[in-house]
Amino acid sequence: MLENSFRDFETHASIEGLSKVLNVDFVIPEANNPHIVIETFLVNSKWKFLNRISEIDHRFQMLKLKNSNLKTVLVIKFTKPIIMETMHKFIQLELLNTDSLLINEEIRQLAQLLKMLHPSATPPSFRP
Repeated sequence: MLENSFRDFETHASIEGLSKVLNVDFVIPEANNPHIVIETFLVNSKWKFLNRISEIDHRFQMLKLKNSNLKTVLVIKFTKPIIMETMHKFIQLELLNTDSLLINEEIRQLAQLLKMLHPSATPPSFRP
């Protein structure tokens, strides 16, 4: 998803949470000094993903309890057509600890979002 990303980032990093170390898809700038955590996943079925969203949001909570200034981003790609506004509202009902949610075409906004969340970082280039 991200290519030629921030100069300082880690993929599949292990970050210390409240009670245990948790693995994340991406961390900016690094696992021992996390500012932004990004979790991504692909949804093949419109309705069989709520457990995964709740699990990721809970993991974000565990990370934020240990790293209070951490920003979290959830990126979801649906393989089947969805009604974007309805899906956003539906997913937002499940989220408590996720700062930003990007779905499908919104993924193009990731570089801009990351620059806003971490202005001193070099923005990534992104290919949807």
